[in-house]
Amino acid sequence: NQVKVELGPTGIKILIPGQTLFAPASAVVMGDMTVLIEDISNTVTELLDESSYKGYMIEVEGHTDDVPIRKDNKEFSSNWDLSAIRATGIVEILNINGIPKEKLKSIASADSKPILPNRDNEGNVIPNNRAQNRRIEININKYN
Repeated sequence: NQVKVELGPTGIKILIPGQTLFAPASAVVMGDMTVLIEDISNTVTELLDESSYKGYMIEVEGHTDDVPIRKDNKEFSSNWDLSAIRATGIVEILNINGIPKEKLKSIASADSKPILPNRDNEGNVIPNNRAQNRRIEININKYN
């Protein structure tokens, strides 16, 4: 019930909150959420492979909030790095579960595309907004 699915002009967007998928400052998908990504892969494979429509690309975007990665973090050098590794991890699960690699793209967005402001006009942190900005978006885009 935390996953949000939207239909747009270029296809389907599946938005998954970061805290649902990952522990803080981690790119390891939490165990029970791997099943969700596998289900998404299976559903996409069934729906698109059974149709005559083959013109699609799945773009997985990793997003972070505006909190910089700590300098002592040995795994990630920046939010760009964290968002890239997270997106790539989801792409790998989709691929392992049947989505052809030529139909997959991993995109790192770091904190460059917040859906809500991380701070108010006085510069105070808005924790709920930050939490919503940490996310994975799976975009199933049609082309041709």
